[in-house]
Amino acid sequence: MVRSLTLLFAIGSCVLSGCRKDQAPVSPTGTTDTASSVDSIRIGDSTDMNMSYPSLAFYPPDPMGSMVTKKLDLDNDGTDDISFTINASHTLMIGSWNWADLHCLAPDVSVLGFYRTDTLFGSSDTLVITGPGVPPPYTVEFQTTVTNGCSLAGDAEVLSISPSSPHAVLPVGNDQLHQQSSFVNGDIPLMREPYGYGPNPYATSGDTIFTNIVREEEGCMEPPLNTSLYIGFAIGTAPAQLRLGWIRLRFEEYHMIRIEEIAIQQ
Repeated sequence: MVRSLTLLFAIGSCVLSGCRKDQAPVSPTGTTDTASSVDSIRIGDSTDMNMSYPSLAFYPPDPMGSMVTKKLDLDNDGTDDISFTINASHTLMIGSWNWADLHCLAPDVSVLGFYRTDTLFGSSDTLVITGPGVPPPYTVEFQTTVTNGCSLAGDAEVLSISPSSPHAVLPVGNDQLHQQSSFVNGDIPLMREPYGYGPNPYATSGDTIFTNIVREEEGCMEPPLNTSLYIGFAIGTAPAQLRLGWIRLRFEEYHMIRIEEIAIQQ
């Protein structure tokens, strides 16, 4: 009788608790122990990753004024996922100026980053330079600095506001990338080389010559040259279906990018 009651108690407990032979053990903290996690990766760790090392360099054919776009198929499914655009220009006033953008080519492709409101600031400083002899002739120079998304020292005038602009976050080696990380989709600025020009005389009043010097920095995006950089990405529509990966690249010049490595979850 005692053995029968014991057996019935054991069967009842199993039904209530949902006994399963394949259920993973539960840790003392209440979380299920697993041998590995597929919802996150560590940047630079090739474990369980499909790796390729293209060593692909691309640049505009004419550094004095041209553009190049390079498309990448990150998961080798026959469809391009991301593209890079580099623009090189040169003018007599500015000299050389280069910029680079990253483009997500499908709605289910995104890169590690965030959305923010970009504010274009402008500031002016007055500088009086005395020429030979005292007093005049002398020159008054107005120096203007423009930045996009960066704060300026001193007084700055808001020139324009662009809401909800996507920006990339460049992780470093050994950073962890999660399915729940912040990803953005769209056309994303990657590099903006600062430029300036002047002094350019634009007005004269008596002995005073008014000239203008301009320096522009858009987004404070000037990555170091010849340094490996990472771009984290995700392909998929739902968090549980995302495949995570990274692109390792370097700017060999501000008008030249080399793709060193592409990694994506198996």
